[in-house]
Amino acid sequence: MPRGATHPDHERYVRTILTGDGPVVLAPFIGATWTARGRAYRRRRRTATAFILAGTVLCGALSAMFVAGLARPHTATATVLAAAYASTVLGGVFLGRRWIRQAPSRPRWADDGVSAPFGFLVLLLVPVAAGFGIAVLPALFAHDFPGEGRARALTSALAAR
Repeated sequence: MPRGATHPDHERYVRTILTGDGPVVLAPFIGATWTARGRAYRRRRRTATAFILAGTVLCGALSAMFVAGLARPHTATATVLAAAYASTVLGGVFLGRRWIRQAPSRPRWADDGVSAPFGFLVLLLVPVAAGFGIAVLPALFAHDFPGEGRARALTSALAAR
C-alpha cells in the first residue's frame, strides 16, 4: 500500500503492517500491539513512558540550570535573555500537543533521513524538549496511548475497503 493512501493529506502518512486480519495501523511506540493489549503492549507502553519521563526530567533540569546561569548576573539584559530562553518551553508544549492530535500519522519529511539531525538540533533548545515532554506525559497515562484510538479508527477504515 503506498504511503499517504490512508490519510487525506498526502504530505502525511501512516505506517501499516499486513496481518491475517488485514492492514493494521501502527501507533507511536506501541506499534501493532494495541490490537491485543497483551504483555508486549504493556511492556512497550511502560518503556516509552519511562523514557519520555526521564527525558523530560533531564531536559527540565538542564533548562532550569541554564536559565539560572543566564540570569545570574542580575542585569536587565541577563534577565530578559533568561526569560526568553525559558519561554521556549511553550514551543515544546505546542509541538507536543500537536503531536498527540496527529498521532499516528507522520509528516513526509520524517521519512527522508532528516528527522535524526533535526532531533539533535532540537536538543540544543532543551526547553522545547522539556515542554514537549510536559505536554505528552499526561497522555501517556490515559486509557488509550497517544495515537492508539486513531490507529484503531484508521485500521477499521482500511478493513472496510
